[in-house]
Amino acid sequence: NSKYETYSFDSITDLIDSTNFRNSEMEGEAYRQGYGIRAGLDYYLTEKTILTLQGRYGYYGFGRDFTSSRIIYTEPATTDEYSQTKSELNRGGDYYQINLDLLHKFDNEGQKLEGWVYYSNSKTDVWEEQKDYDTDEYWNMTGDTMETIKTVEDEIDYELRLKADYTKPVGANGKIETGYQSRIHFENEVYTWLDYDNALSEWIDNPDFSSEVDFKRNIHAVYGIYSNTWGTYGYQLGIRSEYTDRKIENVESKEAHIIDRFDYFPTVHISKEFKGDHQVLLSYSRRIDRPRGRQLDPFPNYWDAYNIRIGNPSLQPEYIDSYELGYQKRFDKSFISVEGYYRINKNKITRIKILQEDGIFLHTYENLNKDFSLGAELMVTTDITKWLMVNASGNVYNYRLEGNVQDEEVDKESTNWDGRANLTLKFKPDIRIQLTGMYRGPSVTAQGEREGYFMMNAAIRKDFFNNKLSATLSVRDLFKTARWEYISSGEYFYSYDYFRREAPVLTLNISYLINNYRKQKNGRGNGDSDGEMDMEF
Repeated sequence: NSKYETYSFDSITDLIDSTNFRNSEMEGEAYRQGYGIRAGLDYYLTEKTILTLQGRYGYYGFGRDFTSSRIIYTEPATTDEYSQTKSELNRGGDYYQINLDLLHKFDNEGQKLEGWVYYSNSKTDVWEEQKDYDTDEYWNMTGDTMETIKTVEDEIDYELRLKADYTKPVGANGKIETGYQSRIHFENEVYTWLDYDNALSEWIDNPDFSSEVDFKRNIHAVYGIYSNTWGTYGYQLGIRSEYTDRKIENVESKEAHIIDRFDYFPTVHISKEFKGDHQVLLSYSRRIDRPRGRQLDPFPNYWDAYNIRIGNPSLQPEYIDSYELGYQKRFDKSFISVEGYYRINKNKITRIKILQEDGIFLHTYENLNKDFSLGAELMVTTDITKWLMVNASGNVYNYRLEGNVQDEEVDKESTNWDGRANLTLKFKPDIRIQLTGMYRGPSVTAQGEREGYFMMNAAIRKDFFNNKLSATLSVRDLFKTARWEYISSGEYFYSYDYFRREAPVLTLNISYLINNYRKQKNGRGNGDSDGEMDMEF
């Protein structure tokens, strides 16, 4: 499927001796495509032992074709500059995946052993072409030539995952859970930069920007959890130990980016039940949040002639310590939850903006030292009538950043809040209308601040032929209120960026259920959607 999109960017940058204004309008088409075939079988080795084999093969693709039109001027006043950038991107490839599951249930109720093996392999081709040229105020090209570049990426990716879990009841309400997990991942990317020679009318390989990178990440973990009750109290104690072996190596660089370490993640949960369906919960947990592929990718991605994004292969994972105290109450058809929390994020991954000597902004990522969140969240779910259901949540917290960006100390804080509400109307069993509103409040950032915004979405769904055929009509950003505003500053610049996208956007989705096949929801999934691979790097 494809969709037409428009975006607007307004940027004001204070330089040493002038102020630069840049107004950009981007419009074009983005599309997704793909196909896949899936098959599986269950084999009962014994009455209590099931072996499941599943496989999938397919193709996935993504692309975009955009034109950016810019007006650039400075104060003190200069002649207005008009220019355009035409960019095309195409990403796609074949993949296959294999799952093997084993489930064995023992004679004792609740005692079981589960095993799982998953393997995936994919080959992806990516090419991006960008043309920059000057125009007049009517967007007619001036001059005889344009600057044209092309980048080509060839990616090979494979991943092996192993998992084994054992569960055993203890006493009347106790339970022991233990397990082992491994995730072995390798990816190779060959990146080629090509410049177009207008005199020769051919592409010329530029070895200064071409490269090849190997990405390897192996994660091995063991865990144990014990849970039980003591009167009206419930408790759960857990520990997970994890070994990470990560290496990102550029074949042209002598220095590799390596992580070789053990980590430990304890969890403690305590609950107290009261009469009348009241419950109080207290918990502590430590977790890890690893950088995503885009954040690690060292190859440049050009937004336009003045903005370039490059990942940082030196990024370290984030480590989050979370302390929570909550209260829950159930009514006949309602549920209310109030939770206070304090979270400390170490090695905070944050996007930063750097003005280079050539006037181009570099967008990349760094580990900020820490951020802190102290706040409370309220959640309410209720069925007002048989045909009207409301789900709402609100969150308010004190947010503080602490660290160093580009040799500048960062110590900022703000009071943040956000909210979300869903209103579902069931006129008939086969007709539903849903309204979703969300607000995200302003916040400080590492280099400035982000403004808040509100957005409303709406959807109506109708089922036909005993729910086999479904049609959903949805509208995104119904009132055209979604926007992103950022103020940032750094060495030699102060910048205001405003971004909005086309709205409202109307989408019609039609699906037909051929059989009663349902995806397994066991948390072991391969992370793909319609063939869209879970690319880590």
